[in-house]
Amino acid sequence: MAQPTALLGTGGDAPQPFRQRIDEMLVDLVQANDALQLLDQRDLTVHQALGLLGYAIESPEFLEELSISLQAQRILYAKARNVDGYIELTVTFYDVEEATYVLDELFHLNTHRDFVHMEAVLTSAVTGRAVLEVTSDYPEVEVSVDDGDFGMVPVVLVGLPPGQHTLTATCQHCETLTRSFPINEGRYHHQDIPMAPEGMESMEPTEAAPVFPVEEAVLLDQGDQPDLLLPVTITGVGVALLGTAVVFAVLTHSRQQELNSEISYSRAHELADEGERYALLTNIFLVSGVLVTVGGSVLFFVGNGRQEDPDHRSPPSTGQLSGWFSPEGAGLGINWTFY
Repeated sequence: MAQPTALLGTGGDAPQPFRQRIDEMLVDLVQANDALQLLDQRDLTVHQALGLLGYAIESPEFLEELSISLQAQRILYAKARNVDGYIELTVTFYDVEEATYVLDELFHLNTHRDFVHMEAVLTSAVTGRAVLEVTSDYPEVEVSVDDGDFGMVPVVLVGLPPGQHTLTATCQHCETLTRSFPINEGRYHHQDIPMAPEGMESMEPTEAAPVFPVEEAVLLDQGDQPDLLLPVTITGVGVALLGTAVVFAVLTHSRQQELNSEISYSRAHELADEGERYALLTNIFLVSGVLVTVGGSVLFFVGNGRQEDPDHRSPPSTGQLSGWFSPEGAGLGINWTFY
């Protein structure tokens, strides 16, 4: 016999469309489990229920009394609130007869991957089906399970039969990874793929980006000719950085326009993430470009001023070129010394 399951409305200060989307998702998950009977109580939040029953905290005693009032054997509810630009979602699923929490978990929702993980965990807990989530820090990893291709990470598979399965992960210029893993009935499973293209380290977090010297360049003074190579080069790099800032500014504007007209919540969240990244890159390249361009211009005029003094003869200027590589990207740094 199906267990009556009371679903309360999602509370909190998160936007109403988001809370409504969580409500709809939980309704779908309860209805997907034949062992549960939905008691729709979405006009009541857990905060309101606490006040009605005279409780200060969401204790098991409170949930037991609430279940009696609603004639339910299980209680399911969520709370969503804004925290520093992202959403904290807490989902509680309580079995009154067993006096146990099937699920009581806090999710930090900031990226598309966070939302995928949240949906995978909730699907397993509420539907009682086996769920496999496959992730990787490298976004272009393609996944297949038992010879079935399922596209790029993150991948979520629902309803794999219990037993041993084979996962294969590939990406361009990567060595293929194959591993065997077990699936237990009604459980959430996570497989992380630590791989990256050849020549790149696996995308593991590091405390600091390592810096590797590439070579030392010596720029020789050319007699009475102004020593212009380094200032001109630096100024050119600055101009290139400013041009890159313009490109990212255009991309930011484009994502904003798409976001304004998007009706899919998941796609809107992806567009918002992309827009934030492009805006950040715009600011970084803009500030860097201005500083480098101004620095190159100053060095140009300083160098010309020195060459106008016939008694002054500049010794060689040295520039140290260093490449830097990290999980966040790569670039070129120049440290110079003038006399």
